[in-house]
Amino acid sequence: MLIIGFGKLAKMMVNAHPDKPLPVYNRTKQHVDENINAYYIPPVSFPEYTNVIIALPEEAALSFLEENIHTFPEHAAIYITSTSIRTEDIQTLYPGYTIVPAKFAGHALQADLEKNGGTFVVPESFPTEKTYFEKWLQGSFNVIHGEEIEVLEANQTAVEETVDLILKLEKKLTAKNIPEPVRTAVLQQIPAGVIHAHIRGEHGGFVKKIWKQKEEQNEEQNEN
Repeated sequence: MLIIGFGKLAKMMVNAHPDKPLPVYNRTKQHVDENINAYYIPPVSFPEYTNVIIALPEEAALSFLEENIHTFPEHAAIYITSTSIRTEDIQTLYPGYTIVPAKFAGHALQADLEKNGGTFVVPESFPTEKTYFEKWLQGSFNVIHGEEIEVLEANQTAVEETVDLILKLEKKLTAKNIPEPVRTAVLQQIPAGVIHAHIRGEHGGFVKKIWKQKEEQNEEQNEN
């Protein structure tokens, strides 16, 4: 598998293979050379790869495909990670290739900080490609069946709600004259910490008390 791009998600995949450096193409060759788990592949070598994962944001991914996809062998499997790209549209443009949605559910930076890999979603219509991808990742990520629209809607909803939360929280903390170092510490730890504790069922007494108050408030609002 050839990795295209060398952002956070690509580096996570590379670092999941410490036993064997992986081939990577990136416009800035130096970034690849600086990572002992990767080695640079020039465009002239693209014809050697029948499995390619494009770990680039939408515009960069579309530009790369337009410029380079025909240098790969016909029927090569091209895995697309960009959440906002509709792979059906790409498949229509390049019918000689297998365009595989491999969408990352979540946030690459947070997954890297937690060192827990993360979850890729591949549609059920790509069983062979899912098996290959899962084996290639060596258990460092979860790979599940699902539709790319589900990942788009989930990621978008989560980002929108999180941005609203951050803006609201910053406004309230500033209004209470909370010092900047304390505001930063709170933003860095409490939202993520409360969410992780909620998923694991490990809320402390302080959070449990506030959680109960919020549930009661919501029940009262629904009744009214």
